[in-house]
Formats: sequence, structure tokens, C-alpha cells
Amino acid sequence: MLPKREPIPLTKQPPPLAYPATRPKAWRIAWLAIRPRTLSVSVAPVLVGSSLAWAEGSSVHWLALFAALCCATLIQIATNLHNDAVDCEKGNDLPDRPGPLRVTAAGWVTPGTVRRAALGSFAAAFLLGIYLAAVGGWPIVGIGLASLLAGWSYSGGPRPISYSPFGELFVLFFFGVLAVGGSVWLQGHAPDLSTLLAGLVCGLPAAAVLVVNNTRDRVADLRVGRRTLAALLSRAGATRAYAFMMLLPFALLPLLGSEFVPKADFSETHLAFETPVGSSIESTETKAREVEAIVRSLPEVRYTLTTINSGNAQGKT
Repeated sequence: MLPKREPIPLTKQPPPLAYPATRPKAWRIAWLAIRPRTLSVSVAPVLVGSSLAWAEGSSVHWLALFAALCCATLIQIATNLHNDAVDCEKGNDLPDRPGPLRVTAAGWVTPGTVRRAALGSFAAAFLLGIYLAAVGGWPIVGIGLASLLAGWSYSGGPRPISYSPFGELFVLFFFGVLAVGGSVWLQGHAPDLSTLLAGLVCGLPAAAVLVVNNTRDRVADLRVGRRTLAALLSRAGATRAYAFMMLLPFALLPLLGSEFVPKADFSETHLAFETPVGSSIESTETKAREVEAIVRSLPEVRYTLTTINSGNAQGKT
């Protein structure tokens, strides 16, 4: 008589990753903690935005490009480290969790140490952002501060983004539209509809990565109360969402080089936003004197000033 076979579950989870018995070297722990396989998600939109500005006729500002790449990478590293520490403290990363190893849950590093590393990465990104703000003006100030706040809010605060179904929108916006638009601006070109399309092309695959991760962690997330998009959808629904995010960029790509996409000219707006932060006080005063000279040269203003001066002269006599 043949032995009775156990039924195979339809949604079989991958086996949990066993933690090595011996503690790795410090550099290996740091390498695992920053999750290097995910860092291309932050690098790609900066390169795409800078390339788009160059294709539209702007000269490449190499130092700003390098600083933007470092800044984007540091913010993502800080976000990954903060997530590692917080998820361990909240009990989300248990030994039976499938997927890549988490250094805090493995007991190799304390949550406090990982938090300090995250804070150091955020601080380094902020310092680089000061230079980028001097290059790009107030829009870059807004983008930088919003990115730092979003990186912390992904796992921190009373309502973490990673515990909600809006994580994919967060990734699409910050790792797509905003990153590409900010990079275009830093290279001296004003964002237009092509910038938005390029942002979607970069952001949608990045959001798809999050769908895959959350689908893998679906059971563990539901156990600790994380209501991600993959957790709310069925496995089939999450698969369809992933397919949509991966295939839509291929439909948008032909539009980037299409003549039907209008090119907006916001060059004057770019200069207006750039001047307060990117220029010195002396240059601002010089521009003010130039504007005053232009206003005084207008016929109506010149006539009014002449009348006033004549009246003052008669009063004195």
C-alpha cells in the first residue's frame, strides 16, 4: 500500500533564511545592512533626469550630478537602516521571516547602533543637500527636505508609510517623478511633460520591487498588522499589480521621443527660483539696481519722477 501524500499548499511560502552561527566581519554586516541590491533604484532616476536635461540642450553639471547621486544613495541607505532597526523592535522581523537577512534581527548589531548609522547617513545627505540647494535654489531645498522626511517616515512616526498600502505611491513619487524632476532642474533645464513621463518610467519598476518584497512578506506582515498593498490584495491581485507596474513603462517609453509631447519653456521661472539661494547678497543687490534702472527708464515713470522733482525744487525756492 502506497503512503498517503500530504496536500501541497497553493501559496507555499519560501523557507526562512537561517542566520549564520558565527558573526561576520564588520564590513560584511554593514554591506548587508545597507541592502546594496536595492540602491540602483535611487541611482537610476538621477542618471535619467540628468541625461534628459542633456538631451534637451543643457550642459552637464558634473559636480551637481555626482552630489545628487551620493545624496540619493545616502537617503536610501538611511531609510534601509532605519527600517531594519524599527522592524526588529516592532517584532516584524522574526526568525521565520522569509527573504534576505536583517542584521538587527540576527542579533549582530543593536537597534540603537543601526539607528545611529541611519542618522549619520541622513546627516551626510543633508550636508550634500546644502551644496545642491546652492546650485538649484528653493525647489531643491523643498525636494531635499521632503525626501529626508519621507525617508524617516517610511518606518518611523505614528503612521509609518511601510505599514500602509501607500508604499508603492511613495516609491513612485520619490524614486520616480521627484528624483527625475529634481535632477533635470539641477542640470539647468526646467521640467516638462517629458520629465513626468521619464519619472513614471523610473518609478513604476521601483514600485514593482516593493510589490515583490511585500508579496513575499505577506503572511508575516498580516501577523504584525502591516496593511501593505500586497497584504490587502490577494496573491493573484498582487501579481497583476506587479505586471502592470513592469509593463506600463514600455508603453510610455515611445512617448519620450515623440513630437506630440509638448516642450514647456520655464526658463524664467528657473532663474526666479534659483536666485535667492544660489546667488550672493551682492549679486542680488546688483539685480535690484538693474531692475530699478529699467523701471526709471520707462516714459511714464520718468515723467512722474520729473514732475515730483520739479515740485520739490519749487517748494525749496
